[in-house]
Amino acid sequence: MNDEFEEDEGFERDEEDPDEEEVEVLLSFEHQGKEISLVRFLDPLLLVGKLSSEREDQRLLLTVTESEQVLPILEKAFLEFHDDPDSVLP
Repeated sequence: MNDEFEEDEGFERDEEDPDEEEVEVLLSFEHQGKEISLVRFLDPLLLVGKLSSEREDQRLLLTVTESEQVLPILEKAFLEFHDDPDSVLP
């Protein structure tokens, strides 16, 4: 098994960053010499995904490029929906 848990180069943790998301640590353990944690975000978190071309029951996170293209459209649609008093959730 390769080490998929390696930190990205350039990733730095700033323990005192006031903008850092707050999480609740649900589980923490060591795997191949690295500490792994399962956390729950305390603030709501939305993930945007797309259908997998390989499995119709699977969703994949967007790439950075896809996110840059899609998120402004989703934000505009959400704001229009939210501002429309007659809108109904699907």
